[in-house]
Amino acid sequence: MKENNCGSLSLLYSNSKVTFDLLQSTTKNQKMRDVLDKACALSKLPDPLLIMGETGVGKNILAQAIHNTKKRKAFFEVTCSGIAENLFESEIFGHEKGAFTGANTRREGLALAANGGTLFLDEIGEISLQLQAKLLRLIEQKKFYPVGSDQAVSSDIHIICATNKQLEELRDPKIFRSDLFYRMPLVVEVPPLRERQEDLLHLIGLFFNRYSQEIQRDFVMSEDVIQILHRYSWPGNIRELKFAIKMALYSAIKDKEIKMEHLPAWIQAPASSGQIMSLKQVEQKHIKHVLDLTRGDKTQAAKILGIGRNTLYRKLQENGIESVEDES
Repeated sequence: MKENNCGSLSLLYSNSKVTFDLLQSTTKNQKMRDVLDKACALSKLPDPLLIMGETGVGKNILAQAIHNTKKRKAFFEVTCSGIAENLFESEIFGHEKGAFTGANTRREGLALAANGGTLFLDEIGEISLQLQAKLLRLIEQKKFYPVGSDQAVSSDIHIICATNKQLEELRDPKIFRSDLFYRMPLVVEVPPLRERQEDLLHLIGLFFNRYSQEIQRDFVMSEDVIQILHRYSWPGNIRELKFAIKMALYSAIKDKEIKMEHLPAWIQAPASSGQIMSLKQVEQKHIKHVLDLTRGDKTQAAKILGIGRNTLYRKLQENGIESVEDES
């Protein structure tokens, strides 16, 4: 499959430095261009910034572009969902020796490690109200207290937050503290992939070629399959697109031709059926399929899924997926 606009897109979805010029060169969608213009303008301001958007739209990439525009030091990223409260607090603020069972040494948290840099808190809406209060102090005063310490520590830190929740949800005091919400007036919302049809074919070509090279196989993708991918609504956005293409390639590794049956089952379903799967259902089916492909090898499955092995175990538990233990 021929990859159009491959230079900029390949740079974007690699480890290269992300800039707003690079982001602008990878999209033809006017709504996305407007979002990038707004984010670039807001990146010049000192206030914390909130990035909104569905899961998988690339909020972390936008956060990196904002960080690079500010020309600050290191960029640290933390995913807030699925982390125990005490572990999260220690990860962000650090802890003193003896602060809790197992704290055998003093540990520096990311709030201090990011001094002079940026701390990106992904899925900020998932942390407790108590932790939100401590983040508020960090945002307002640039100070925090390590776990087990009564001495405040200062840090010149810029904070970028992201969430897949709607603004209406964040205004619910049971979910999000109003004083923290009102402290983040700089808001940008990344559009979902289904609203960026102009970019979809470029992304399909990019990921198809990239993963073909990783597998070291030459594949062919039929026009019918391309059209199916183009018509699909992509509730998991770019993340789901990457997974679907990688899974199709692994499924077709003997045939070397991507056919309908190599696509995930939920994408194969005809659009006329009216069946729309939730993101959790998409994730469940995808994980099950990858585990089938790897014959229960969780290490290999995690590699294909692009996540850590511990994260895979957590997702198996969350989704109630049973799988045989690794043979190794």
